[in-house]
Amino acid sequence: MTPRHPRCSCGFPEDAVLVAAIAEANAVQQQRVMAHLRHCQVCAHLFAQYQQVQNVLTCLQATREFDQPLQRAMENLQRRRSSTPGRLSYQRVTSALGELYIASSSRGVSLVAWPPQASRLLSTRAHHEDRTSLHTLAVELTEYVAGHHTQLDWPIDDALMTSPFQRQVLHLTASIPYGAVMSYQSLAAALGRPQAVRAVAQALRRNPLAIVIPCHRVVGRTGHLTGYAGGLDTKRALLAQEGIPLVTRRHGVFIDHTRMFVGWRSSHYYCRPECPSLGELTTGETLLLSSRALAAQPDFLPCDVCHPGIVTV
Repeated sequence: MTPRHPRCSCGFPEDAVLVAAIAEANAVQQQRVMAHLRHCQVCAHLFAQYQQVQNVLTCLQATREFDQPLQRAMENLQRRRSSTPGRLSYQRVTSALGELYIASSSRGVSLVAWPPQASRLLSTRAHHEDRTSLHTLAVELTEYVAGHHTQLDWPIDDALMTSPFQRQVLHLTASIPYGAVMSYQSLAAALGRPQAVRAVAQALRRNPLAIVIPCHRVVGRTGHLTGYAGGLDTKRALLAQEGIPLVTRRHGVFIDHTRMFVGWRSSHYYCRPECPSLGELTTGETLLLSSRALAAQPDFLPCDVCHPGIVTV
């Protein structure tokens, strides 16, 4: 018997929506689904439902204390209640990377996202369009995307983050310097959860503050550019703009490790890739830094073993 492949009312394959929502799709499949969601509200709603289920599973995977599930649930609920924003003001912004939505609450910027994700997140909160109060933020965002700034110094409202674990992941991601990258494995190790690589990836895929919290600076263990809400071309453009050298191979686009420095995340030293002292560098402390990153972060100091020299761009 030939297995049935259910389709949505619009005719699009439902299993494709499911696979993309739980981040099991390859890059081509993910881009196909995201392109369809921009024009189909039915599938966008189904996608959001599957993501909500996946968020629950991710939270369970990330939870250590299984002996007190009720207490943990009550603590998480209270934390969600205390962080719930009031009415959101939002504005659509046309940028060099396409249309973006930006939204803020009384506590700070809570959303920077492309239309499919923005529509889903805005639907969970009272909101209204406001081009006046968000004008300055919109201008700063378009200038940053165009490469005129190296940071966005905005107050952040993290209420649209879905769990305490996601907040941990995204707050750490926010500390990755301009022009630098970390791997998913490094993030998990830095959080003290080296086995939670998959949960870290899920948290990053649902980042409500794209660009502001630079999930585009997180790559695969081998330097492979993997999934990004704005599309891999957008991720590639953002990294290239930050001076990160990229190389195209048969299996995709990769960071060119040979043209980057290796940074020590906490101690703020940087080395040549062949430096013998790197044998002491742990996974959770490893950064890869472009020359432009070091020019933008003068507090990083050259290693006194391999003497990489002063970096200029």
